[in-house]
Amino acid sequence: EVAQRRFLRVNPDNRLVADTLEREWNTALQAARRAEEEFEKFSQEEQKALAPEEEARIRQAVAKFREVWEDARTRSEDRKRMVRLLLEDVTLVRQEGIVAKVRFKGGATTELRVPTLLARHEWLRTPERTLARIRDLSREMTADSMIPILTAEGLLSAHGRPLTRTSIHGL
Repeated sequence: EVAQRRFLRVNPDNRLVADTLEREWNTALQAARRAEEEFEKFSQEEQKALAPEEEARIRQAVAKFREVWEDARTRSEDRKRMVRLLLEDVTLVRQEGIVAKVRFKGGATTELRVPTLLARHEWLRTPERTLARIRDLSREMTADSMIPILTAEGLLSAHGRPLTRTSIHGL
């Protein structure tokens, strides 16, 4: 484009400059044409179908991948090598959960969403119903006298066990 603009702007009376710019323009056009042809040739070579035996070998490898991965004799180092052969990179983004953006060696990509695990203090919590009942009973009773009532009502600790004097005092 630059060569074309320079050629079109030249004064027709200035033939020597016009000839030089025309040569540059033609050279640029030829280079562009060659680049397009090379790109087409490269694209066609890339899109060639696999030979049937190559495709069969790839399918066998894919079928065996899970078998090899799950085999008890496969070492962690070997599993890591297998992953490195397949993956280019993985990007983790923390949002409402964790988003894993996986890029494979061949250029394909996929996105996985994984829920964020709760922290220990979030999932190991005494049920609110149990806490409320202990509050009510503690106004009039000791921990030892509450235990039979709480047990009869089926109320449990955060660990899912029957309440004890120590667990009640801890609350």
